[in-house]
Amino acid sequence: MDLSPRLRFQENKAYVSAHKELVVSDQFRAACEAALVQVTVGLPESDDSSVAAANWHRIEGARAFLKTLLNVAESAPLPPAKPTQNLTR
Repeated sequence: MDLSPRLRFQENKAYVSAHKELVVSDQFRAACEAALVQVTVGLPESDDSSVAAANWHRIEGARAFLKTLLNVAESAPLPPAKPTQNLTR
């Protein structure tokens, strides 16, 4: 079975049109930014490296979700993230 929810969403032209209008709205952008900041500030503080790593992964997951949400109506797939060239990280 091939799951392609993005393609199924894009088949409905009314959904795509409404989504494209929504994501350029200042109110929607402000709500997305507020939600991302709320997730970030709501994470527990810890000196434990495993908890800190888990929190970082939560933030990265939230960022990935938000990026997907904002671009789900776009036809072309998102380009892969470029790996950092900084070897000291």
